[in-house]
Amino acid sequence: MLRYDEADLVAYVAEHSSGVALALDDTSDEVAAVAALRPAVREISRIPHPLEPDSPLPNGCTVLHEDGVPVFHLDMKDETQYAE
Repeated sequence: MLRYDEADLVAYVAEHSSGVALALDDTSDEVAAVAALRPAVREISRIPHPLEPDSPLPNGCTVLHEDGVPVFHLDMKDETQYAE
């Protein structure tokens, strides 16, 4: 299983800020995994854009159940400086 520490994950998101998809492979309960990611989606979606405070930072943030695998999707509009 591929694992990243936090610095590696921030760097990955910054490099792919206009479209990140992180899959949770090999989960024993896919429905529970999707449910566990939903609070993160809500919190990330509440982050205001620093230059446009009335708009959220992410263009999109969701978790989907794709082909039996929970997948977290994030689109930050190429705002790489805010990846962390």
